[in-house]
Amino acid sequence: MKSNKGISLLELIIAIAIMAVLIGVITPIMVKQVNKSRKAKDLVTAERIATATYVALGLNTDAFYQWENWTGSKEKVSATVDGVTETYSVYLVVSNESNPYNCFHGTVSYFGKKDGSTGFYGALNESMGASTTSNNPALVPSYKVKREGKIPGRDKNFSNVDTWRICKRVDNGQLEVWTADHNKYGGFPCFRLWPNPDDAYTK
Repeated sequence: MKSNKGISLLELIIAIAIMAVLIGVITPIMVKQVNKSRKAKDLVTAERIATATYVALGLNTDAFYQWENWTGSKEKVSATVDGVTETYSVYLVVSNESNPYNCFHGTVSYFGKKDGSTGFYGALNESMGASTTSNNPALVPSYKVKREGKIPGRDKNFSNVDTWRICKRVDNGQLEVWTADHNKYGGFPCFRLWPNPDDAYTK
């Protein structure tokens, strides 16, 4: 009767080598699929934020007045769609600041309390169903890759995306939703997700 000698060292090495090759092939595919899923979730969230903003503006007269007359902090941004890059200026209206993530708020008193409970902030939070006192992880961007290059018009590099920015175009007053870099004041817009999302999110 033959005895079971087990696996030889050579067989073990071959098995490990095959596993390493499989892991090397599968891992990039998995990462790509995870990032694709995260981007898709962010696009849905951006549309949800835009819709909630329009609802807030439609139902709240004070919020609409504040939005129409907003001419606060202004920055130059850049977005690429179908390979065509557009650079323009936006007013940085409102963000869900890096800490906490739970609500949309800002820094200008006449735009509502900074805690996001009144004015445009309050109307938006109510429309989003977002609490101003408890954490809302649904409002945190899922795809947090660092954008390459410098911020337009600034000698500063982008950092990791971790927050949202609602912006108002200077030239036509259009509402836009962006993901933004890490900044305790709300962050600089990195990728435009609504309307016409940046190629970085769609490809």
